[in-house]
Amino acid sequence: MLKINRGSEFYRPLITLAIPLVLQQIINNSLGLIDTLMVGALGENELAAVTLGNNVLFAPMLMIFGIQSGMSILISQYWGRRDKKAINRILGLGLMTSGLLATIVVIAVMTEPRFFMSLMTPDEAIINHGAQYIAVVAPGFLLNALSMIYISAQRSMENARIGLTVLIIATLTNTFLNWVFIYGNLGFQSMGVRGAAFAMLFARLVEFTIVLVYALRSTQFPLKLKLLFRPGKVMFGDFVRYAAPVIVNEMFWGFGFMLYPIIVGNMSTAASSVSAYSIAMSIDRILSAAFFGTGTAIAVLIGKRLGEGAEGDDAYNYAKDLLKIVTAIGICFGVLMALLSTFLFKPFLFPLFSNISGETINTAWLLLLIGSLCMPFRAFNFTVIIGVLRGGGDVNAGTVIDVCFLYIIGLPIAFICGLVLDMGVYMVFGAMLADETAKSIACMWRYRKRKWIRNVTRVTTDNL
Repeated sequence: MLKINRGSEFYRPLITLAIPLVLQQIINNSLGLIDTLMVGALGENELAAVTLGNNVLFAPMLMIFGIQSGMSILISQYWGRRDKKAINRILGLGLMTSGLLATIVVIAVMTEPRFFMSLMTPDEAIINHGAQYIAVVAPGFLLNALSMIYISAQRSMENARIGLTVLIIATLTNTFLNWVFIYGNLGFQSMGVRGAAFAMLFARLVEFTIVLVYALRSTQFPLKLKLLFRPGKVMFGDFVRYAAPVIVNEMFWGFGFMLYPIIVGNMSTAASSVSAYSIAMSIDRILSAAFFGTGTAIAVLIGKRLGEGAEGDDAYNYAKDLLKIVTAIGICFGVLMALLSTFLFKPFLFPLFSNISGETINTAWLLLLIGSLCMPFRAFNFTVIIGVLRGGGDVNAGTVIDVCFLYIIGLPIAFICGLVLDMGVYMVFGAMLADETAKSIACMWRYRKRKWIRNVTRVTTDNL
């Protein structure tokens, strides 16, 4: 039973931070659904190409997310101490590492786009479309990586508004340019899949420009260039200590999760299966925004509380109440997904995909029903790993739990049932359900051990 005896001082910061983050997740994931709708009108091969093309950048993007998460562990706790000098140092490390990683990815993808697409699927038509897409969209990855690092730093200082504003503008820009470039409106030539890539690239440029101007003019957190570019050896050591395990976590989890659509892309019905998977995942991500945004807010709040000096039972009970809220959200949105899938999406939304077969639509609907069963477990696991363990500085345990169950349970089930036994794309979502269910047991065990309660800040960072 959900019973939390807390006053407004508990709910106000959670609501203030969580609502912009939830909206940010919805808008960000809506961007994927909009692309799916607009590219899906071109045909199943084009939709599969864009889906798998984005999958090429999925693992590197999760590594960037790992840098953000590792950086946020330190920033949120130093924010509890109001140490802006330390935060400047940490932000500088985040920008430099993500910028270097993103540059390497961009060069590699632009040099050999067909090679990377061939890793996703053997279908030559999908490879051709996908190579055109990722060759154009790749530079936007660097711009987005730098923008997200700064937005993540602001979020860790309880300012989620800038991220929400940037995403709204970027989404509107991308949607409008999709309409112009994909279909050839306003006098432009119809460019199909390449048009979707150009729209995304220009949206990332707009996004980066807004973030840069905001960062240079911010009075709430003024940038100190000397600290940004000279963070110091001690702070670098702390950054590596807490960021490296998270980067490894996201890299291996990202690579593993990337294998799911690759498994789907190698099935006998690759085009229709990938299309159904893409449609289902686009909607799943939007409905998952509630617990993704709230769980991310919890990481900031727990980190801040520990930075302020919270210990023992106080930190444990604070996290316990937050976990109750997110688990309830996961259950509610799991039920909502099942209802919407049956009574709204299948009869009204899915038919908007004009060139998608009835079999694909039915498959997408069934995948969403399986996903609805998974959502409460995902909400709990995400909040424990991202919110509680990382917020508390217990990054190694989070990495082990997140990665091991994926490779021991999820992927073997998907591979054997999907490719060896040819049981269909449903088993990919079934494998995810099995993975998340088992993971929730380990998450509960680690949370109750209380070893995640750690203050990772230093008393002074002036001489670092």
